[in-house]
Amino acid sequence: MNDLALIPQRGFDALNVGASTRQNNAICAEGFGNPLLVQEICSEFCIKNGIFGWSADTQKLNMESLEIALNEIAKSKGFPKYSKLKAGPDARKKRQPRQFKDGTSQDKYSAILMAVATIGPKTRTSYDEIRSTLQTMLIPSSMPAKHEITSALVNMSKIAREKIEGEPPIEWVSSEDSLVITDPFLLFYMKWATHHEAPGTQTLFMMEAATTPS
Repeated sequence: MNDLALIPQRGFDALNVGASTRQNNAICAEGFGNPLLVQEICSEFCIKNGIFGWSADTQKLNMESLEIALNEIAKSKGFPKYSKLKAGPDARKKRQPRQFKDGTSQDKYSAILMAVATIGPKTRTSYDEIRSTLQTMLIPSSMPAKHEITSALVNMSKIAREKIEGEPPIEWVSSEDSLVITDPFLLFYMKWATHHEAPGTQTLFMMEAATTPS
């Protein structure tokens, strides 16, 4: 058994929770290999099942509540960071809308983050991967040039350093033409927002429409 799988096993055993190997594996699969995120998922999963401590009677976990727990973590831990990155810097002029092949439109910051999320998301994503994915998402006339993509990535790195508390969650490494994401909660949110329509995404779209030039 790997070290990550020991986290739910030992934690649930200490609470006398009868968790199955399948449940433990499902939790670890969402954790991006990060112990803190796995612990957070275990804690929120217990809360959603009304488990707050040890009980003499074996306590059970309802798998249907795992998705509710994951939604809560995405909303509370990852969304605040994601929303700041997606908003981009204060706009001095109206941003060019980028038209997606599905008929929707967003600015380049939204488009780039969506591309990164679609690729994985991964801890390290190359410029070529981002560009290739944008080409599959956007109509040709809306495809940003290389300097527009790298400029947005540099700006997001600056936002990560200056506007987000703690260690910067992302960094654009220009010498390697790669975007590095170090924050597991941001990775988790990007995955959840892309594949599960995470809470907060529609709220963010409405906020952007009201306050940010498109």
